[in-house]
Amino acid sequence: MEIVRISSVQFEQFRDSIEELIKETLVFNFPNAVIDKEYYANTLDSVSKYLEDGSAIVYIALNMGKVQGWIWCHAIQRFDKKRLHIANFAVCKDSRKSGIGHKLIDEAEKYAANNYYDGLDLLVTRDNVSAVSFYEKHGYEIERYLLCKEITK
Repeated sequence: MEIVRISSVQFEQFRDSIEELIKETLVFNFPNAVIDKEYYANTLDSVSKYLEDGSAIVYIALNMGKVQGWIWCHAIQRFDKKRLHIANFAVCKDSRKSGIGHKLIDEAEKYAANNYYDGLDLLVTRDNVSAVSFYEKHGYEIERYLLCKEITK
């Protein structure tokens, strides 16, 4: 298993595999959501653009040339703190519980420490108990809640 920070050129090489990871994660976390193909294309186009302009940090986990996981981060200012925000983080279903997630998040944390960030943050789906547990084991704490309300028409 190899953890690699990728450029925009390399991102295009792994784009299809990363798209599958995003799909797998969204379907798991939002099983009732209707997500069209355009959403994935727009997300991937944004990551590519952010990699080109240097505002995204992306690591992938490769095993024999196959993407097993990825983490996409970017800088964000939270009041007086410069944080590295984890925008998307996924490990393929067949590779979970194998240490890949630990390696990916460790790499993001090392990047943050080496580049003078005050910390990291992320959003996680409340019902994704295994993800919440994973982050808590890594020292992440709940800072605030995102509340939502659907409007019926």
